[in-house]
Amino acid sequence: MSKELNEINDLNEESSAYDDAKNEARDWARGKSLNELAAEFKVVKSVKEDLELELKSVNAKFDVLRFEAIPNKVDEMGLESPVKIEGVGRVSLVADILMSVKGGQKPNVIEWLRGNGLGDLVKEDFNASTLKSYVRNAMVNGKPYPDELLNITPIVKASVLK
Repeated sequence: MSKELNEINDLNEESSAYDDAKNEARDWARGKSLNELAAEFKVVKSVKEDLELELKSVNAKFDVLRFEAIPNKVDEMGLESPVKIEGVGRVSLVADILMSVKGGQKPNVIEWLRGNGLGDLVKEDFNASTLKSYVRNAMVNGKPYPDELLNITPIVKASVLK
């Protein structure tokens, strides 16, 4: 199976697990009082914040292991990649790059890509969060927005302040 198909399958599984969890939450919430719902909201929000903080820590450790500690240790030991580690598997070092466009250079990169026959890499795009903010304000202030082009679902969401 191709890498792209694996990624799509992973996304579908994540989406399905998320949908299942939402259905479980709906079942749990059915028949609860406002006090019970608000108390659970406060608990879940706190747990979410703790998990997000923990995830940042896990991601930092993951990056140190894969970008620094393991490559440095393999080099220090004079080993050739891949290295078989009992109980783990094969550890391989793979050459790769990190890349981003320098500040203010996006138009020049687009021009370069088009000028070098790589225009198919250029996608016209916009920031969905910025568009959402514009539409929300346009709706409130009676300004125009392309409602025929957008899926807009008005919602009311709870917020608990300390």
